[in-house]
Amino acid sequence: MSRLSRPPLAPRTARGRRPKLSIGDYLCSDHDLYRVEHVGHERALLEDCRTGGLIDASFADLGSLRLVRRASGA
Repeated sequence: MSRLSRPPLAPRTARGRRPKLSIGDYLCSDHDLYRVEHVGHERALLEDCRTGGLIDASFADLGSLRLVRRASGA
């Protein structure tokens, strides 16, 4: 999970609160772009758009990413 361990770009998600994410949303850091593949109760599965790799991230980790684009129909 070190790839998402960067200084936060947005306020961190409060513990126990689920961010409003949908499958197909795009998130970014300063250098990377991710697509939301699955949203669970406490975690989300992201695809690294550059490498195609999958990352299992807790919602707390997602607080350091910015929402770039909402999935169509969301």
